[in-house]
Amino acid sequence: MKNKHVFLIEDDKIFRLITLKMLNNLRLPYLSICECENGQIGLNELALKRDLDEEVIVFLDINMPVLSGWEFLEEMVLQKSFGLKNISIYIVSSSTDASDLNKSKSYEIVDGFIHKPLSLDSLKSIITTH
Repeated sequence: MKNKHVFLIEDDKIFRLITLKMLNNLRLPYLSICECENGQIGLNELALKRDLDEEVIVFLDINMPVLSGWEFLEEMVLQKSFGLKNISIYIVSSSTDASDLNKSKSYEIVDGFIHKPLSLDSLKSIITTH
């Protein structure tokens, strides 16, 4: 099984902690997890994985300080996803605004929009099907 790299790009520490616990409960030895408290840190960490041939899964919040999820997506488009060949980006948001969902669909690099809170089943489904 190829390694998978999960990036939690989220400013809410409690959400990151809960999601991290759920991911650890999946007990998948091929999974590495990187927590990023804003989009800029997420970009910096992803740049370190440039041209990686392993799978990368990003769970991205929209509203964050320093660099928002939307700004993160714009930079990913400009950087051509750092040459990452197997990247999946999921927006994870508590937003109920239909314009956010519609905006997410305008990005080809976004694989889905998930409403908070994340469930263990949805995490497992995403991690194991990619």
